[in-house]
Amino acid sequence: VRGVRLGAILRLLDCTGMRIATDHCSVCGTPVPPGKAVRFHPGRGGIVCTPCGAGPIAISRAGQTALSALGRGPLDRTTTVTLAAEPAQELEQALTAFIEYHLEHPVTLGGFPHRPNRAERARKR
Repeated sequence: VRGVRLGAILRLLDCTGMRIATDHCSVCGTPVPPGKAVRFHPGRGGIVCTPCGAGPIAISRAGQTALSALGRGPLDRTTTVTLAAEPAQELEQALTAFIEYHLEHPVTLGGFPHRPNRAERARKR
């Protein structure tokens, strides 16, 4: 559910002309190697590499892998993206900051409350 929701938000932003750089530096265009931790800058359009000044929001390797997968392809393929709680929170933080920066107004992405899957429930025991 998280992947579908985040994928839908990325598609909505794309449809409004606010496409986020999900697999390359938004400043210089350098491709991001798959699975590399990155920095996100809401005011500069997404991922920004270190030589271009990076960004204030850290996105882990798992988060970058998911962001790249969610940012391309049809929306129905987002159901195949596995997204754990921590990377999902990173991406929600980045997308919220991006939207708030461009709208100049606070927003809440909200959505469905997270329901732990079996593996997450088992880890808590």
